[in-house]
Amino acid sequence: MHCFKALGLMACASAIAVAQGAQPASQVELEKIRQGVQRNNQADPPKPWQIPRVSHYEIQVGSEGQLLFAPGYHDKDSGTFHRWKGIAFPAKESPYRNPYRRMLTLDPREEKYRSTDFDPPISYLTVAPDQLAPGYHVPNQSAFYRWKDVTIQRDELPAGTPTVLSANERDNTVLIAVAAPKHLLAKPELWKKAKK
Repeated sequence: MHCFKALGLMACASAIAVAQGAQPASQVELEKIRQGVQRNNQADPPKPWQIPRVSHYEIQVGSEGQLLFAPGYHDKDSGTFHRWKGIAFPAKESPYRNPYRRMLTLDPREEKYRSTDFDPPISYLTVAPDQLAPGYHVPNQSAFYRWKDVTIQRDELPAGTPTVLSANERDNTVLIAVAAPKHLLAKPELWKKAKK
């Protein structure tokens, strides 16, 4: 079937339909096929910041003057810091503060870079046999950023294949408590299934 290359997708699809005694495909149907093929050809692997992955903490100053850390991924090639939307926690609570275990930081008061906010994929941590805590699993840190004071029942786990860390994995993971992002708390349908 080399006609896709020789005649183009639309012409070939119509020719096949006629040869088989069927009516030629409509322009709308052919456009759907073309767009589907185009999407498949253009599919790119996820960017490093979409996995999620944390390379830096951005230094922020809270409303009461306390230092905060906002996790994200700094893409040096584009000079962009991809910051987790709505997530920041007190710097003093960071587990990466000693000389042997430090996280790189970005200070917008001293460094020039662009920043953009995004929602990393939500994962879940097993906290009891039938209870899960939402948050963000970061493999490159062996860390889990757990939403404070938020849990769901296992039967509320949303459809699809979200990452769920077992109790054994939890014991080998650095746990970092963060306030749940307000924009996601307002839309629970994005991270838990409604009970019937």
